[in-house]
Amino acid sequence: MNLAIAGDTRKEILHAIEACQDLPQARELHACLASSVDLRAADGDPFLSNKLIQMYASCRGADLAREVFDSTRHKDFYTWDSMLSCYTRNGDFQQARLFFAAMPEASIVSCNTMLAAFAKAGELDLARDLFDRMPEKDIISWTTILAANARAGFLDRSCEVFAQMPLVNLVSWNSILTANTQLGDLLSAIEIFHDLIPERNLVSSTAMIAALGQAGRLDAAKKLFDEMPFRDLVSWTAVLAAYCQSRNLSGATWLLDRMPERNVVAWTTVINAFAQEGNLEEAERVFREIPVQTPVSLTVMLTAYAVNGHLDLAKDLFDGMKERDLVAWNAMLTAFVESNSFEDARRTFDSVPERSIESWNLLLEAFATTGHLEMARRHFSQMPHGNQTSWNTMLLASVRAGDLEQSQCLFEQMPHRDTTSWNTILAAHATSGDDNRALALFHSMPQRNPQSWNAILAMHCSNRDIDAARSLFAAMPCRDAIAWNTMLAAHAQMGGPNRAKKFFDAMPDQTLASWATLLCAYGHTDGAVALFDLAKCTVSPDAVCWVLVLNACSHSGRCFLAGSYLRSMAYDFAVRPTKQHYNCIVDALARGGYVAEAHELVAEMPFVPDSLEWTCLRGD
Repeated sequence: MNLAIAGDTRKEILHAIEACQDLPQARELHACLASSVDLRAADGDPFLSNKLIQMYASCRGADLAREVFDSTRHKDFYTWDSMLSCYTRNGDFQQARLFFAAMPEASIVSCNTMLAAFAKAGELDLARDLFDRMPEKDIISWTTILAANARAGFLDRSCEVFAQMPLVNLVSWNSILTANTQLGDLLSAIEIFHDLIPERNLVSSTAMIAALGQAGRLDAAKKLFDEMPFRDLVSWTAVLAAYCQSRNLSGATWLLDRMPERNVVAWTTVINAFAQEGNLEEAERVFREIPVQTPVSLTVMLTAYAVNGHLDLAKDLFDGMKERDLVAWNAMLTAFVESNSFEDARRTFDSVPERSIESWNLLLEAFATTGHLEMARRHFSQMPHGNQTSWNTMLLASVRAGDLEQSQCLFEQMPHRDTTSWNTILAAHATSGDDNRALALFHSMPQRNPQSWNAILAMHCSNRDIDAARSLFAAMPCRDAIAWNTMLAAHAQMGGPNRAKKFFDAMPDQTLASWATLLCAYGHTDGAVALFDLAKCTVSPDAVCWVLVLNACSHSGRCFLAGSYLRSMAYDFAVRPTKQHYNCIVDALARGGYVAEAHELVAEMPFVPDSLEWTCLRGD
C-alpha cells in the first residue's frame, strides 16, 4: 500500500488516519506522515494529535498513542479524553485509572468513560463513588450506573437509580428492561415491556426476545419476533439464540439459513450450540459455511474442539491463526487447563504478548474451577494487581474445596466485598449446616439480590422447615423463577404431587424447570404421563423431561407409548436420544414382557451396552 499523501493536504491526512485498520499500517502511516508532513506543526495541533491517538486506540497501540499524547504541546479536553478512551478500549484498567487521577480537570465525557471502565472491571464501589462525586451527570452517566448495578446483581439498586433519574428516555427504559432480563426476572421484564414502557423500539423487543429465550419460552419469543414490524440483524440473532437455548438445533439451523443477513455472532451462536451438544460434525459444517473467517469465529471453533476433547485440533487451529487476539489466547489457555495440561497452559500464558487482568483472572479461574487450589493460590500471589473478580475467584475456590474456615478468613481479608462475595460465603455456610451463621450473614449484608434470598430459602427447604421457607418467600421483595421452583420442589417433597400441583397452578410463570419438578413429584404414575402431554403443549421438553416420562411409562406398563415418545422426541422436538433414554425403553419392554424386543434394541442402539442395560433386561 502506498501511504504517500498527495499534496500533503490536511483533508487527505485525516482521511488516511481514519481509514487505518491495523497497528502495522498505523505505524507505517505515522512514519510516512513524519517524513512527508511538517509534524512540528502537528504537535501543536490538538485536532491532528487527537486523531492519531484515536487511530492507535482502534489498533490496540496504547503505548504509541501515549507517545503522541506526550509530544502534544497544547492539549485540550478532547486530547485527554481520547487518551483515556484509548486505555479503556484496550482493556488497560489500571493505567486508565492512573491517567484519570492525573487529569487536570475531568470532563463529563472522561467521567462517563471511567464510569463505564469501573463497571466493566467489576469495580462497582469505585463506579458508585465516582458517580456520586460527578459534578454533572447526563443520561449516559445515569444509564451506565444503572446497568452497572444490574450486572452486579443489584436489581433493587438499579430500580432506585431508575426512579431517581431526572430524565427518563427510551434508552433508560430499555436499560431497566435489560437489567431485569439479565437477572432472570422474567415477570418484571414482561410487566415493563407490556405495561410500563411508553413506547417500544427494536432494542426493547430484542431484549424481551432474549429474556424469553433465556427462560426457555421459545414459542413466546418466536411469536414476539413474528409480530415485530421491523427486524434487524440483532433481533434475528436474538431469536436464533432462543432456538439454541431451547436446544432446538434443527430449528436454529433452519432459521440461520433463512436470515436475510448473517454476522459472526449468528454463525458462532449455532456453532457453540452444536458444540455444547457434542455434535462436532454439525459444528464443523456450520463453521465451513462462514464466508470469511475472523478471529472470533476461529476462536469459537477452537473452543468447540477443546470442550469436546479434541485438544490437538484446537491447538492446530490456534497455531494456524494469522491474527490472535486476547480472546483466542484465553481460549487456548482454557483448553490446556481443562485438559489438565498445566505446563502447556503456563507456557501459553507466558507467551501472551499483552497480559491484562482478564488474562491473569482467566488462568486463576481455570486453576480454581478445576480443583487445583494450591496452583490457584500461587498464581494469585504472583498477580501484579488483583481486582474484585480475582478475590471472588479465590473465595469460591476455597469454598468449593470445603475449607469453610479458610474461606471465612479470606472473606474478611478482602479489600472490597461485592454481592458476589457475600453470596458466596453465605451459600457456603447455608449448605454446610451452619444455619445460625448463614442467617447472621444474611441480615448483615449491605445489599441483597435474589441469589441472597434464594440461598436462605434453599437452606430452609433443605432442612424441611416449610414454615420458615413460606415466611421468607412471602417477605422476598422480588421472587425469580429459582425462588418459585425452590418452593415448588419443597411442596413436592413434603406435600406430595397434589399439593405441588396446587402451588404450580398458582405460579405466575411456569418454566421448563417447573414442569420437570412437577413431573418428578408425580414419579412413576399415570399422572406423570398426563402432565407431560400437557407440558409439551406449553414448553419444549428437554432431555430430563423425556427421561422422567419414559420412566413413568416403563413403571406403569405403557411400553408402546414409551416407544412412541422416543420417536417423537427426535422427530418432533429435535432432542437427540441419549443412552439413558434408550435404557428407559429397554426397561419398559422388559417389564412388559417383550424380552426379545428388548434384546434386539440393546443390540441395535447406537451405544455400547453395559451392566445397566442387562439389568434393565431383567425388568428389575
